[in-house]
Amino acid sequence: MAWRARGLAFRAKGDNAKAADDAAEAARLKPDMADAHLDLGLSLQGAGDASQALAEFDKAIKLNPRDAHLLKARGDSYLALGDAERAIADFSSAIDLDAKMITAYIDRGAAYLGKSDWDLAIADFTHAIRMRPEAAAAYRQRAFWRQAGGDSQGAIDDYNHVIKLDPRDAEAFRGRGYAYLSRHENDAAIADLTAAIALNPNDALAYRFRGSAYAAKRDLRRADLDDAAALRLNPKVR
Repeated sequence: MAWRARGLAFRAKGDNAKAADDAAEAARLKPDMADAHLDLGLSLQGAGDASQALAEFDKAIKLNPRDAHLLKARGDSYLALGDAERAIADFSSAIDLDAKMITAYIDRGAAYLGKSDWDLAIADFTHAIRMRPEAAAAYRQRAFWRQAGGDSQGAIDDYNHVIKLDPRDAEAFRGRGYAYLSRHENDAAIADLTAAIALNPNDALAYRFRGSAYAAKRDLRRADLDDAAALRLNPKVR
């Protein structure tokens, strides 16, 4: 328990390497402790080693097959490895065991997006929002796919919720700015994209979108400056 507790403290500090070492020792000392394998898996996952994390989650689930958190964690590893089908299966099993697990709905929605199952994805994000109206991640995800589906006003409404919850969410300002841009509301787009850049000066897309808004207003000098900044930050941005 001491090794496990110290590992949890290291993971809380963001030191996944030391967290993994301590969790591995806890699992060695007590191999039938499912939570020790969960801790090790989460630490490996945090360090970007989804394959090894998956092996630990498998061990934990064999020890405790009806733990929704274990299934959700394994689903996250499958999702990181690009296996949307298995991720969805694990997230669905987690939801069957704990219908109030909001993160499982959000992550299953992300897995559905990977399969281009837009309606199922939006349904999961919407369900997560209804369960917890302050779930900013679900609003942000749904806004993105509403915009992709041509529903700019719906996207703006969702980004409004995100920004209300977190006025420093640069991604939400960039997303709402792009939605305004697609509606040819260039002044509103520039205002939001400027806010996004102020919050994250390395956001190449925000510069690119703002450049397009300036170009639409025939402010070619500012458009060229923003395009140059976008290319400097990310040469692949077009």
